[in-house]
Amino acid sequence: MTYILLRVSMERDIVIRASLSKMSFEVGLADLTTAAPEAAIEMTTEEPVQAKYTIPPNVTNIKSDVRDLQQYWDWNFANRQVPKHIINCKAVLEDEEEEIQRVKKFMTNHQRNIIQDKNFFNLTKDCIRFKTERGYVRRSLSNEEEEFPIAFSILLYKDLQQVERLLRAIYRPNNIYCLHVDGYSSDELYLATQSLANCFKNVFLTTKREKIVYAGYSRLQAEINCMSDALVKDSKWKYYINLASEVFPLKTNLEMVKILKVYNGANDIEGITGNRLGRIRFMYEYAPKPGPMGRPMLFQGQHTNITKPPPPHNIQIVRGSAYGIFSRGFVDYIVHNQIAIDLRKWGNGSYSPDEHYWATLHHLQINPHLHTPGGYDGEPMKKPWLAVYASWGGQDPCYRYNRVLVYNFKTFRSLSSGQSRIS
Repeated sequence: MTYILLRVSMERDIVIRASLSKMSFEVGLADLTTAAPEAAIEMTTEEPVQAKYTIPPNVTNIKSDVRDLQQYWDWNFANRQVPKHIINCKAVLEDEEEEIQRVKKFMTNHQRNIIQDKNFFNLTKDCIRFKTERGYVRRSLSNEEEEFPIAFSILLYKDLQQVERLLRAIYRPNNIYCLHVDGYSSDELYLATQSLANCFKNVFLTTKREKIVYAGYSRLQAEINCMSDALVKDSKWKYYINLASEVFPLKTNLEMVKILKVYNGANDIEGITGNRLGRIRFMYEYAPKPGPMGRPMLFQGQHTNITKPPPPHNIQIVRGSAYGIFSRGFVDYIVHNQIAIDLRKWGNGSYSPDEHYWATLHHLQINPHLHTPGGYDGEPMKKPWLAVYASWGGQDPCYRYNRVLVYNFKTFRSLSSGQSRIS
C-alpha cells in the first residue's frame, strides 16, 4: 500500500484517475465543495483510484491531454506538503470512534461557505471560469459513457447551491439534464437556475412549470413535463433517472452506465402490494390544505367523502416510490400511450399519485395486459429495488431534522457497501 500526501486546493482542483503501475491517466474534475483544504490520499499500485491534485498557479486553462496531466502530476509531487489534518476514510467507514471525533472537530473548524441563490448571477457570467472553478467534467471520460447517454431530471424548490452540487456530481457532457423549478418558488431562484442552465448546452429548464402541491398531482405532472422535453431535446439517451434536489449519487456515471447496460432496457421501479398498498390513498378524492410552509399540500388520511371510480382499462394499482430508473421506451409509453394518459388523469385527486403511477404501469404480473416497455412480470414484492437508497422508520443510524433524513458518519458503511445508485 502506498500513501501519498498532497495539497488539495478548495477552488481549483482536478481529479486524475491514475494507475501507478501503468502510469496511465484519465482526467475528470473534482467535487470541490466536499474536499477539505488539505487531505491525505491513499493510493494502491494495482487498481485505478481517484486522487486530487492542485492545479499549478501558472495554469489558467484545464486541458485533458497527457502532456498537461503530466505537468499537473510533476508539479504536485514537486510541491507536495504533509497535511496538518489527515482523515483516515477507512477508519470512518469502520465506525472507529476516535477518528470520527477527529473528523467532527475538523468539520467544525472548516465551515463551508454558503452560496446564496442571487450569487449565481455573478458566478455564471463567465461560464468557462464557472465550470472550471466549480469542477465540472468537460468531456466524456470513456467511450462507454459517451455511447450511453442518460437523461436526468431534478425537481427543485429551494437552495440552488445544493442543486448545483448535485448537478456537478452527476454531470457529463453527453448526458442531458432537465430542471423543474417549483412555480411557488421565488423569481430569484428561477432566474438564478436559468443562469446556471445557460452555461451548459445539455442542461435546460422545463418548458412548462407546475405549482407543486405536496403529495398532489402537480408533482407527477412536473415529471411528465420533464420527460416530454427530454424526448424532444435529445434522441440518443437510453435511460431516464428522476431525482429530488436533496439527493446525492452513490455510483459514478461510469458505474451507472455499466449497470444500466446490464438492465438491457428493463426499468427499475419499486413494487408494493398486499397490506402495504394503502388503498385509502386512491379510493377517495383529496383536496389541498394549507401546509406548514404556507403552501398547499395533501395530508395523508385527510380525504374528502368523494369516492373515486375504479381505475380505467381494468388496471389494478401497485404502489411504489416516486423515483426510479426508466428506459426510454417506458418514458415514451408514459408520454404518448393513451392508456398511460388515462391512468394519469384518473390519478388526479388521489394522494401522492407519483407513488403508484410508475409502479402500476411497470409491474406486469398485476397488469399483464399493459405490455409496457421494460416492465417486470415477476412478483413485485420479491424484486430488489436498487434505484434509490431510502431509510424509513429508523432503519439506519442517522437522525432527522424537520422530518428530513440527515446522513452522518454512522451511515457511511451502509451507503458505501450498498448497490443503490442514488441516496
